[in-house]
Amino acid sequence: MATADTTKSITLKDGRTLCYGTYGASGATAAASAQLPTAFQFHGFPGSHHEGHAVHKAALAHGVQIISVSRPGYAGSSPEPKRTISSFALDVLELADHLKIRRFGVLGISGGGPYVLGCLLNIPADRLAGAMIVSGMYPASLGLSEMMLSNRVIFNLAPWSPWLISYLFDSNLGVVARDTAHPERLRDAMKQGFSSMPPEDLRVIEADEAKILDTFTTSMRGAFQDGSEGSAYEAALFGNPWDFELDQLSVRKGELVIYHGDKDIHVPLRMAREATAKMNGAELIVEENVGHTLVFCKTDEIMGRLKQMLVKE
Repeated sequence: MATADTTKSITLKDGRTLCYGTYGASGATAAASAQLPTAFQFHGFPGSHHEGHAVHKAALAHGVQIISVSRPGYAGSSPEPKRTISSFALDVLELADHLKIRRFGVLGISGGGPYVLGCLLNIPADRLAGAMIVSGMYPASLGLSEMMLSNRVIFNLAPWSPWLISYLFDSNLGVVARDTAHPERLRDAMKQGFSSMPPEDLRVIEADEAKILDTFTTSMRGAFQDGSEGSAYEAALFGNPWDFELDQLSVRKGELVIYHGDKDIHVPLRMAREATAKMNGAELIVEENVGHTLVFCKTDEIMGRLKQMLVKE
């Protein structure tokens, strides 16, 4: 289970609302929490800050505070029609300042991965203790071959017809996600979606189905609570050229760690390898016989490595 107080919001300087949830370790007071080893977590695509449930137990065991943030257009966070991948880092920095957290790490899972890279570019080095990407998305310009068909369609089509992607998302997931009178409909839809996943992912899901199903159901409900426009906009962001090049990134050893499963069909390993090769100093850890559910089967290892980043002087 998540911590009791899982959802909060702040009003940013430009008037937008930014929603987030707190998971893992917590202090008796806000001041005490600000002193804990802390990482900001970025959810998948589509998704919401409720994905912090996925790492809560391991983060608690390692004494790490996780602040999971909903990006603009998701789960109560105001839309930002001019946002880019790297500009989200400014929202994260403003949230960190509001919480009086001086030094922190960033953790991006799946579609949250690109925003980790944006943070490396836009957040001062003396504030950022480390960066980690798990099963992350990379620029479509690397090529989408080997990626599952539905993802290829979304990222190829969204730059040209975001309205169509919005319609497709809403008709398939949005309607059931907002059906509060029949919450079981979304849970059933999630379960049906799991059934078509590769055997490597199915094994992970079957080992902890209740937790994984709860995590994704809650995340998706948040993702579509305000409609599907946020998801469509983000799909276009991913499908279009990004607002930075990967070779602009250069880090010291151990500052950017990338985990990726060799059986991932949502984002094939080839993309992770090519992306890592372009970023000087990035470290790629390939997990064998693991798919896109890597965060659920390697949670303890991931949190342990993240903790090392956060406490390193």
